[in-house]
Amino acid sequence: MGLISKELYKSAKKSCAGQYAKPNNSQCVRDVGAINKVFCFFFFFVVLIDSAKGEFDLECP
Repeated sequence: MGLISKELYKSAKKSCAGQYAKPNNSQCVRDVGAINKVFCFFFFFVVLIDSAKGEFDLECP
């Protein structure tokens, strides 16, 4: 199981041609935006759970 789908990975790889930091077309911008959203959500929960240090009983959806 990965954080992003194979389809999104393949689309970003094809549309961005290695230029992920400076997307040069609209499809690449959409793909990188979707990937960023996934990682932002993931890291938000990592930080939240780590900072809670067991004080809260958190369940991820």
